[in-house]
Amino acid sequence: MRKALTALIAELDAPQQPLCRAFLAQQGYGDLTKLTEIQIQEAINIVAGWPDTAQAAADEADVIEAEIVQEQMNEPEGQMF
Repeated sequence: MRKALTALIAELDAPQQPLCRAFLAQQGYGDLTKLTEIQIQEAINIVAGWPDTAQAAADEADVIEAEIVQEQMNEPEGQMF
C-alpha cells in the first residue's frame, strides 16, 4: 500500500507533488513507515482526489474557524458574578 501511495503522488503534476506531500504531513500522514494500513488508505484517498480533497479540508477549517469566532463574539465580556 505504501508503494501505491508513493505511485499516486508521483503521478501528480510536478508542482503539485510537494504541495500534496506537505498537506499529508500536516494531516499526520507524513512518515509512511509509521502509518497503519487504515491511515495509508486514508492518505491514498486524499491523494486520489487531489487537489479537491485539500480544498475541501481548507473549506471545513474555514467553517470551524468562523464558528469559533462567532461563539467568541456572542460571549458577554466582563461579566461579574
